[in-house]
Order: sequence, then C-alpha cells, then structure tokens
Amino acid sequence: MIWARCPYWSSPGKLYFVHVSLHSWYRKLHFNDARAYDQIYSVGSTFTKPEYYYKYFNRESSFGYIDVKEAKQRKDVMRPLFSRRAILKLEGVIQSCVGILVDQLVSALLSHDKNTPVNLFFGYLSTSMEIITTYCFARSYGVVSFPRFEHPTLRAIKSFGLIFYVMQHFPFTAPFIKDAPAILTRKLNPSVGAYSLFKKDLTSQIDALLDDPAGLDREEHEIIYHHLLNPKEGTMRPSRQSLFDEAHTLVMAGTDTVGNTSAFGTFKVLSDSGILERLVNELRGAWPDVETMVGYETLEKLPYLTAVIKESLRMTHGVLSPLPRIVHSPAIIAGVAVPTNTVVSMGASFMHQNPIIFPNPLEFRPERWLGNNNDHLHEMEQHLVPFSKGYAMPLLGFGVYQNYTTRESVLEAFKAGYRHVDSAQVYRNEAHVGEAVHESGLPREDLFITTKCVSKTHGYESTLKGIDTSLSKFGFDYIDLFLIHDPYSGTERRLATYKALQEAKASGKIRTVGVSNYGVKHLEEIRNAGFPMPSVNQIEQRPIVSYCREHNIVVQAYCPIVRGKMDHPQIIALATKYNRDPAQILIRWSLQKGFVPLPKSATPARIHSNTELYDFDLADEDITALDALDRGKDGAESWNPVDAD
Repeated sequence: MIWARCPYWSSPGKLYFVHVSLHSWYRKLHFNDARAYDQIYSVGSTFTKPEYYYKYFNRESSFGYIDVKEAKQRKDVMRPLFSRRAILKLEGVIQSCVGILVDQLVSALLSHDKNTPVNLFFGYLSTSMEIITTYCFARSYGVVSFPRFEHPTLRAIKSFGLIFYVMQHFPFTAPFIKDAPAILTRKLNPSVGAYSLFKKDLTSQIDALLDDPAGLDREEHEIIYHHLLNPKEGTMRPSRQSLFDEAHTLVMAGTDTVGNTSAFGTFKVLSDSGILERLVNELRGAWPDVETMVGYETLEKLPYLTAVIKESLRMTHGVLSPLPRIVHSPAIIAGVAVPTNTVVSMGASFMHQNPIIFPNPLEFRPERWLGNNNDHLHEMEQHLVPFSKGYAMPLLGFGVYQNYTTRESVLEAFKAGYRHVDSAQVYRNEAHVGEAVHESGLPREDLFITTKCVSKTHGYESTLKGIDTSLSKFGFDYIDLFLIHDPYSGTERRLATYKALQEAKASGKIRTVGVSNYGVKHLEEIRNAGFPMPSVNQIEQRPIVSYCREHNIVVQAYCPIVRGKMDHPQIIALATKYNRDPAQILIRWSLQKGFVPLPKSATPARIHSNTELYDFDLADEDITALDALDRGKDGAESWNPVDAD
C-alpha cells in the first residue's frame, strides 16, 4: 500500500491557519495585498533584513546575509549551476534519483507486506534531498533508498521546521536552541545524531577542497564549489563558514518545498478522476514507451503537466512564515502609511490565496493556467511566488541608444550588475549587444534583452522577417521583449505588426510583447481589436501611466535622466540632501514610482554609479516635489508620438 500525506491539510496545513490567526498578536505590519509583496521584496526595495531574525539562520549564505547586495552577489555566483543549460547537462543526475524512487515504490507494491503503507510524502522529501546533494555536491547519502524513506537525517531536517517558527516568534529562545549541548539535543531528538554526521561530511568535503582546490577536477560533474571557489573578478571567495552555510541552506530550503509540492500535487491529481485522466493521456502521448527515458525538454512542453505543477506550487508552501523587512524611512506600502523602523512582511501563502488574482483560490484547478485570456494568465504568472518572482523583467535596464561602443559598454554594464539591456533594430547595434552577451559568459536565461521595430518596417510579413533578422544579429534563440517602437504607421499596419508579434510569441521566438510611445487611444485600439493587452509600454510622457497601471501594463521610462539636463534647482537640492548625484536621484525616483528606468551611458564610472540606488529612499515629500516638475507634453526630451493617428 502506498499512501500520501497531504502536507497542506495536515501539520503544515495547521501551521498555515495558525499563521493567519497569529497576525493579530504581534507589533509588526503584515500585508495581504499583491502590491505590498512587490514593494517589499522587489529588487528595487530599500527595506533591509532584520538582524534579530536572520542571524541564526546560516548567516553567511544567500539566505542569511543581512546586506541584500551581498545576498544578490552570492546568488549571481551560484546561478550558472541552476541555469536551464546546466540542468539539461546534468539531467541524468536528476533522473537517476527519480529512478531510485520509482524502483522503491514498485518494490513496495510487489512486496508481500501490502498492509504496511509507504509514506509517499517522505518518498518525495527523500528524492528532493537526494537530488540536491547529488546535483550540488556530487554526494549521495542513500536517503531515497533507505527503508520506508525514513532516513534519520531526513527526519531531523523535518523536525527543524517547528524550531524555525519558535525562533522567529520567540527570538530569545534562539541562542539556547543554537548552543544547546549535543547530548541534550540528541536526547530530545535521536535523529540529530545522524544529522550531525551529515553536517560533518559536508564540512569534510569543503575542507578537502580548500586544502586541495585541484580536487574539483576529480569530482564526477560540475558542483556548486566550482562556482563558489572560483568567483569572478570583483567577488570575494567565501570563507569556510560561508561555504558550509550555503551548502546547508541549499539542502534545507530545497527539500521541504519540493517535497511538499510533489506530495500535494499527487494527492490532488489522484483525488480527481478528470484531472488524472487528462494528465495521463497527455503523458502517454509524449511518452508512449515507459521503458524509455523522456527528457526535460519534452516534458516542459506539455501544457497540462505544466498547469498541474503551477497549481501545486500555488497551493503548497514550504516556509509559510513571511520574511520580515525593516522600513528605514517613512514609506507608503499598498496605500498604507508605514512609519520608520516598522517591520513589514507578507507571506507567499496570502498572495496565492488572493481571490481577485486566483478566483476560487482553495480549489485545485489546473485549467486556470490554460485558456486564451492572456491578460489574466500574465497576472497570475506575475503573482506566482513560491520561490521568487520567477521569469521577470529586471527593474533597472541599460539603454544603448546612440551608443557607439555598445559591446564594451554592455560588458561594463554586466560587471556593474545590469541584467536588462534595451536595444532596437533602428539603433543598429543588436549584433554588438549579442557579442557582449556571448562574451560575458553569463547564462542567456539570466539576461533580459529588448528590441523594437520602427514604423517604416511595420506590417505582418515584414515584422515576422524582422524578428528573424534580429534573432540572427543577436545570435539568440529567443528575444525576451519585443516592442512596437512607435505608432506612426497607422491603425492597419500597427495591428498587423501586433498580430505578427503575438504569433512569434506563440512560436517561442519572443517571450513578451510590448509597445513604445503608445498613447491611450493606441492601447484601446489593441483592446478593441480583440488582442491581449501589451505587457509593457515604454514611454517618456507620464500622463499615460494611470491607464497602463489600470490595465496591468509595465511602464518603462526611456529618458529617466532627462538626457543629462539635470541642473534644475530642485534636483540639485535633492542631490545635495542625499549626497548623491542628480542622475541617481532621478533614477531612484523612477524606481519608487514603479517604473522600469533605462538609463544610458558609455562612461564606465557612470554605468556603475547608475546602479548604486538601493541603499537610500527618497522621502515622500521629495517624491512629490519631483512629481511637480512634470510638464507633460511640453517637457518631452525626445520625440513624443503618443498622439499619432
């Protein structure tokens, strides 16, 4: 007999409802508003991690670093190992772990002891842990092959979940828990002894590689230490403690979330014959011979399987507790005035149970992720946050208009931390951007590249041809964001161009469709034609912003530093007040207004300084003062075709 414990409705489920009820007890501000989640946890946020909370959780790791810049740098170092390209390269490692799980389940089904159930929840947890340790460290601990999936190390890891909540809500207990004598912890939890051996083995691997870095060449495959021990120029090599903290974080963070999601998804699929039948039929169509291995590239293209996974992620949560942030200056979060030194947070569970974004949120309904309502699908994608924001546009972009050293400038921008580059066909530098991307060594999937088609190239056939030309010049398989550069071509050609972009998106050549310099009437034209609304409008003029926000269109600002004309007394005064240069003041203003600024520069020092924006906040009165400088159409610094026919 094989049974699945459904973590949502059992003990973690209880924690979910306890978590809801506890909100009225604490002097902290918890939100249940999608806007708040974006403001608190977005890349542009200046809210910081409270030391009292994070110092006891792997302090020198991407999770534990108090400084968000340090955390981001560490994630950037490790990211190549978790890129799509790396996963495909090491797909066999993952499949071998899953194969052991399947063998164990088959063995249980064929055993004579059919009255003793197998805990499928722990089977998924075991497989998740085995994949993490094998993939990240080239170490197998036999967790998934352990009888009944009850390896003592795994049981110890599961027991730490309750400790996490105790330490969060009662911080005074943390030093006692962390420094408790080993003999006492083993008495309270016998599994801790096995976990101590696990930690010892992780440490011995780190020590061996620190003593003999050439040992990396003897590992079975690329592991996390290939990246951590060989950081790129400008990034410090981690300490011994930091290496252990990161390893520990990878195991702890990944095991529970993936195990919960897999168990819950299985439970819900098996509980609904309609969902089960549809999923099995789709899998049989792509996988007719179960004796052969089917790869990730095949499975990721199955729409219903993808929908089941997304719905499972939405309804299941690893760490329920919201991650706190400290507000250092008065702020407005989701329309609420928040005073200085307030601790703010929002749990992903509240985002995923939002009935406006996810109608009937307590229903397991994979079909919500299918259909033709692209506007609503895009909104749900943006608010599915089980691990992070997922595929998303970086909040700060690097513009390359009139840049005559594009390749060099983009490479410098990557060094400064930019991952978003804004080009266009008419700029004639797509090839140079592509050269910089390939030369940088950064995984393509970690970058967000935009291009645009200008009005003289508009039309259905010419747009499709232009997309292929841009892909060839970039040397890419896809473009992240493709914009209609301007609306000068007239209604018929504009809509034909938009149709071509939507078809290119459906075929995978571009990921996101947007427009530039579009006024309200141009956006309404798209809506009235029955097309999904664009995801982005790249503009200079501010009055269009309210319409864009009402229709969930991201606003990009392509003149965030007013083409260098920053000598207005108000801007100079604020630069002096905050000890910043005028460009930083204006770009910070764009970020706090919720825009995606695209500053341009070919000067290395300026490229770097334009990214130094996340350690200060403009006060509300200063935001208002800068708002007042807007002169609408009269203040345009470049062409302004938003009123074109």
